Amino acid sequence: MIDLSRAGTTEILDESGKGAFYIEEVKYSVDVEKINTRSVDLNIDSKDITLNLNELKKIDVDDDNIYDISVKLTGISE
Repeated sequence: MIDLSRAGTTEILDESGKGAFYIEEVKYSVDVEKINTRSVDLNIDSKDITLNLNELKKIDVDDDNIYDISVKLTGISE
């Protein structure tokens, strides 16, 4: 299980997990691709992201050169 925090919101997803979020009424998807010992591979609206434990990444989901979300991997458990 992974715990992702985004803009004060926490999503908990497992390896088969899928999630979604909205920015200005546009829906974006989050898919867990692989869970490693200290990292996770995600696909956030067709962008491949690797997050290490306790790492924070800023992501531009709509390709306007402005970061839309910050995602942090806060935990990995079985």
